[in-house]
Amino acid sequence: MSYTMPPYPELRAADEAESPPKPPWQVELDSGVVIDLLSVAPGQYNRGSKRLFAGERPLHRVTITRLFWIGRFPVTQEQYRRVEGNNPAHFPGDRRPVEMVNWYEAAIFCRHLTEREARAGRLPENHVFRLPTEAEWEYAARGGQRSLGFKYAGGNRVEDVAWHGGGMGGNSAYETSPVGLKLPNELGLYDMSGNVWEWCHDWHEDYPKVSSLVDPTGPLEGSHRTLRGGSWGYEPACCRLTRRDGLTPAHRYCDLGFRIVLAPPLKLLKRRTGREAHLI
Repeated sequence: MSYTMPPYPELRAADEAESPPKPPWQVELDSGVVIDLLSVAPGQYNRGSKRLFAGERPLHRVTITRLFWIGRFPVTQEQYRRVEGNNPAHFPGDRRPVEMVNWYEAAIFCRHLTEREARAGRLPENHVFRLPTEAEWEYAARGGQRSLGFKYAGGNRVEDVAWHGGGMGGNSAYETSPVGLKLPNELGLYDMSGNVWEWCHDWHEDYPKVSSLVDPTGPLEGSHRTLRGGSWGYEPACCRLTRRDGLTPAHRYCDLGFRIVLAPPLKLLKRRTGREAHLI
């Protein structure tokens, strides 16, 4: 594995004016396979909804205080294979998102990538590859400081930005599609609405009944992990930026994938069994 390191930017305060985007963080795997991660500057956004959809209330203000990088695309099959040595996907294709990956396997991918880059001395201090928190995921999907307030990640017309299902009105042919074929969002991120649901770090429960949160990481324990973004098999309502879902972390299905962030590590949390979870 080789690596191209851009200048490491200083972190900015969440209330500073918007600055030009930082260079992508680019990890080059063998045979020319690259993972691109784009920078997301700190900021604030309104999370949740006033509508009656389950799990989306209350509307509350979230502050992200630290810059992080997030994958331009969900992890693809060729990327997963270069790191893990196998491809579990039901719908084969190097440029399609990897699926049939449970939460533990997604976290292990992040850990293995962190270990490889750390051994080579290519990680900034106190940074790891990991799954995004739900707050980080939604902030990035909304476009961060560049958000234009769209309903979906990148626009208000679902056909422009997402591969989705939904009776006779879907556009996905009920399978995954290669990443990057729809329009990106304001940060240049693709497929954050539709294609595959994406695992997040957090345990899945209702939002706390508060008006604001700073760098939230979810509940301390739970039975389900959070999923965001919708997929090829779900109607457009599930591709909305506010839509939340969750499954047991051992669950696999052919519309469950993930994308990674490069960010400071999160604390080890515990499951209700009392055993430590696979976190880095």
